[in-house]
Amino acid sequence: LRPEADLPLLTTYDERAELLAETGIDLLIEEPFSREFSTTTPEAFFRDVLLRRLDAQAVVVGYDFAFGRGRAGSLELLGRFCQEAGV
Repeated sequence: LRPEADLPLLTTYDERAELLAETGIDLLIEEPFSREFSTTTPEAFFRDVLLRRLDAQAVVVGYDFAFGRGRAGSLELLGRFCQEAGV
């Protein structure tokens, strides 16, 4: 959101893609993070990205996972969405 900020990366994008490829993943999708994307509600992210675009059958997240505008979507909310959608 602030392209002028010179923040160091732990790994470059290419290094990260290579490290992930070494795990045996079949597909890597990188979603550009924009101001518009940052305003996506948890409901819209689940519905539009996970269900419609990715046709997710399962979702695996870390212990401190949050999603949607302002990190409003919790692990519990994701669980509820998944249960309701049969994911």
